[in-house]
Amino acid sequence: MIPSWDKKYIELSITAKCNMACHNCDAMIRQAPKMDNTMSVEQITSFINESLENNIKWEVIVLTGGEPLLHPNIQQIIRMLNKAFFKKGVIYKGKYNHTTYFHEHIENYIKEGLVILTNGKQKNKLINLQHTSHLINLLSTHKKDNNQLFYPINIAPIDNTNYKANKNKEYARVHKKCQCAQPCLTKHGYYPCTTGAAIDKVFGMDTGIKNIKDINDDTVYKQFEDLCKYCGYFNEIAPFEVPEEHVKYTNKTALSPTWKKKLIEYKIKKPDLTDYK
Repeated sequence: MIPSWDKKYIELSITAKCNMACHNCDAMIRQAPKMDNTMSVEQITSFINESLENNIKWEVIVLTGGEPLLHPNIQQIIRMLNKAFFKKGVIYKGKYNHTTYFHEHIENYIKEGLVILTNGKQKNKLINLQHTSHLINLLSTHKKDNNQLFYPINIAPIDNTNYKANKNKEYARVHKKCQCAQPCLTKHGYYPCTTGAAIDKVFGMDTGIKNIKDINDDTVYKQFEDLCKYCGYFNEIAPFEVPEEHVKYTNKTALSPTWKKKLIEYKIKKPDLTDYK
């Protein structure tokens, strides 16, 4: 089994709603607005049920988005997940550093429990969460405005002249090095990472896996082959030469030709993906 799918760590991208619009957002909040990506309570229930039915005991579950605190049922979701999987937790506050990979950061400090990855802008909700009986790990990126340094996520490797179109599997082979390769569940199914899920929302491949029983090397590698050639994160670990400006953090919008074309198409007609049930 692919190491990142060891059934111990998962991210739940519960909403695309956000109170910020950062350039090069890897959830595509700014680039592809009005994504309908809010998971329902029923979908959270399905995730809990199929996890327990398959004897999967998650050690870490990360609620992300968008801004997860904007989900209308955030308190209920916290209660449901804690009751199903966790008996104890701690409050941890981390400070955002764009040179630190979130997933490594989380795993270094949090070995068990429910995590909320927030931008820190929902101060009232943050205060309320700290005074509830819900046991959570709170990781705040402490963003102050939209002018954040982000990786140029929309520079597609497939637009690089060094890319070999018949070598898709190169992407699958090097995924272990990718900072973003952590499994997630969205409204539209399981993906190898939250960025991959956002790419699918724009390109409309509908590659989300709808049942946890169907997650295996073949299905996940197929997702890597479909998604990674459009993902800017791959440029950092690509097995071919990449221009230096394609791997530098920036606060300016950066789009390669494939992304420019796709985002225009997205604005005209948004893809219709099937839901996870």
